[in-house]
Amino acid sequence: MIRYWKLSNFGEAHEPRKEGYRCMLERFGVDPPHCMAGHHADSLYDGVPISDWDGTLVVRCTEPGSLEDFPWANEHVVSERLRLLLEKCAPACAQYLPMALQNYDGSPVADRYWLVNWLYTVDFCDREHSDYASCSEHTSYFEIVVDGAKIPGHMPVCRMMGLPTFVVIRDDIKNVIEEHGFTGCQFYTVRMLEDVLRQTSKSKHKQNKHHE
Repeated sequence: MIRYWKLSNFGEAHEPRKEGYRCMLERFGVDPPHCMAGHHADSLYDGVPISDWDGTLVVRCTEPGSLEDFPWANEHVVSERLRLLLEKCAPACAQYLPMALQNYDGSPVADRYWLVNWLYTVDFCDREHSDYASCSEHTSYFEIVVDGAKIPGHMPVCRMMGLPTFVVIRDDIKNVIEEHGFTGCQFYTVRMLEDVLRQTSKSKHKQNKHHE
């Protein structure tokens, strides 16, 4: 079974701050000095390619310290070396938009960083086994079960249809990132449909033996 992980650049709300985080980036907004237009923010949320990006986005670190390859921010941002690896291992999965980072004191960050626009959106959520609640305009997901069979092989990193902030990454790409020592990447376990079906089958088998 091909396994996927949730890709995140920050700790989950129920977990402590991860060791290795040294600083965070200012929240990206639509006002200076951030310079992100509203339609750019919408495109980033939906995974729509941006053709009119001018590269003038400036974001500052909120505290002193070195930056990770995948720093804590409300958008996904990657270092130049992580971008190069992703372009090799997961080609065409993202658009990388140039931006400028400033240290806490306002001085420029020497290394180059890129804002990531994940381009693939896939309906990989198995709704029969996932836990969610829907109303006319919004769906709240409490536990997502990922059907890996629905994710095409050329999309090792993709967003979930209906919840584009939920980004998954294939196991082999995760392993390469970890083997190369990239910092800041957080990988959280997601429930895979095959595991759920296997557990259900074992449970039914035990119940049947109990009634024999």
